[in-house]
Amino acid sequence: MKEKPKEKPKLLIVEDDQWFRKSLEVVLKKYFDIDQAGSEDKALELLAEKDYLIVSTDGAFPKHEGGYVGNHGVLHDSDYRGNTVAKAAKEKGSFVIGLSTEPERLTEPHIIMSKKGLDLMFHVNYLKQVVERLDYE
Repeated sequence: MKEKPKEKPKLLIVEDDQWFRKSLEVVLKKYFDIDQAGSEDKALELLAEKDYLIVSTDGAFPKHEGGYVGNHGVLHDSDYRGNTVAKAAKEKGSFVIGLSTEPERLTEPHIIMSKKGLDLMFHVNYLKQVVERLDYE
């Protein structure tokens, strides 16, 4: 008799850059059951509906889907919604990784990484290691 396949760990990717978000999904879908959000509203909605083992959040993103951040290339403190999402995710027991071009503006994630020079495969391998450390597998 065949064993039922093990469920993949749930991962929420919060990122307004659609290309980066899609790139993460393509390389991570083999290992994770993935949901995506491009805004604070969508991220908080998904966090209210589901439990995620890991949340990978950008630092700055729009409040609403389809919105924009910054003004003439300058990001404001109000654009840094990653802390709000990270706090909500941590309250639900998720492990939170923050990715930002200005990592010093993130305070809530468990781990904070700079996007500058980030190697996508390094991030993928790091997420897999987090799962192992959280004793999921």
